[in-house]
Order: sequence, then structure tokens, then C-alpha cells
Amino acid sequence: VGPGAVKASFSPAPVSDKFADFPIAMTLRPSQVRATAADTAMMVPGAIALSRRYNELKLPVIVMAGAGDRIAHVGEHAKRLVEDVGRAELR
Repeated sequence: VGPGAVKASFSPAPVSDKFADFPIAMTLRPSQVRATAADTAMMVPGAIALSRRYNELKLPVIVMAGAGDRIAHVGEHAKRLVEDVGRAELR
């Protein structure tokens, strides 16, 4: 994690003023690196397990997506999520 990763996370928008002063060095502490690695290892299996339950959602779901988002693409991710949930709305 570094300035480039932070910039990419907000792209194409500028880095939020509230986040600009975040102490990046804290993310490099060994305990934080281990925690991040553990979260990363469980991310895909967790997402797969949860995705099997999308059809159980009984509350209103609104998926927000922007055409300029470089991480979560509207066509590839947001539209698919709306279809998988069934009763979701894409904005």
C-alpha cells in the first residue's frame, strides 16, 4: 500500500481530502500486513459463499456504479449483481 494504491482506489476521482492525511505507514506494520493477508485469502471464498445467497435478500437493494470506476465495472460487475439479486435496482 502506498500513494499509488491510494490514488488508484479513488480513481478517476481525486483522493478525498478526508483520506489525504491517512498515515500510510500504519498499513505497513507487521500485524496489519498479516491481517490484510488473512482478509485477502478469505475474500474470494467468502464472496462465493455469500453470492449463493443473493436470492434470499428480501430488502430493497440499490447498486450504485459509475461509468468511470476503474475497479468495479458497470457492465461486468454491477449489472451482473443486479441480475443475480433479482430485485435490485442499478443507478
